[in-house]
Amino acid sequence: MNDNTLIEEIFPLQHPLMKRLFSDEVLKHKESAYGQAVFFVYDDPKVIAAKIVCHANSEVSYGSSRVDVLLKYGSDYKSCLIIATFLYSQSLAQIRSLLTSPNEVEDIFDHIIGSTNGFILYAYQFEQIVQMLLDVPLETAIALRKAFNRRKPLNEYCGIDDEKLAQFLNALDKYLAFDCVYTPNYSGASNLMLYAERQV
Repeated sequence: MNDNTLIEEIFPLQHPLMKRLFSDEVLKHKESAYGQAVFFVYDDPKVIAAKIVCHANSEVSYGSSRVDVLLKYGSDYKSCLIIATFLYSQSLAQIRSLLTSPNEVEDIFDHIIGSTNGFILYAYQFEQIVQMLLDVPLETAIALRKAFNRRKPLNEYCGIDDEKLAQFLNALDKYLAFDCVYTPNYSGASNLMLYAERQV
């Protein structure tokens, strides 16, 4: 098999690749689960994205043409970061929309979300906007982000001004891409960029 070919496979969680990708804490309570990964190069695999699935019959597409399809809409690093981060959590159509349909951004938010086409995608962006609009320390911003991702009401946090919170929720309505924010998959993006460069 060509080293430049993308591979998507399912592995038992005891497989060394899965142990490299997921913490022991994640793996230990998953008795009937498997790991699914998109990677290239069998020797020392360069993993682009991975997830844990609950059965071995998860749909895999060998060659992972969906990644190649998405790369047609941009193979710069920021596009690779979006693709690698959301490949297993969002549909191809949603990722393609992120890459091709920029959101109009107010100047005050441009330095935070301009690089992600005007969308709040990542945890750090959420936290930076919280700090800017609510004037709270980073620890509170992180707590609010965790509460948001767990779908807990943000107005339960004492000491946050209702008017500022309304302004923040309005910004979420306008700029949030999905119903939660993610940790960027930097290693997957670097590997995807390497893959894209090998295709040229």
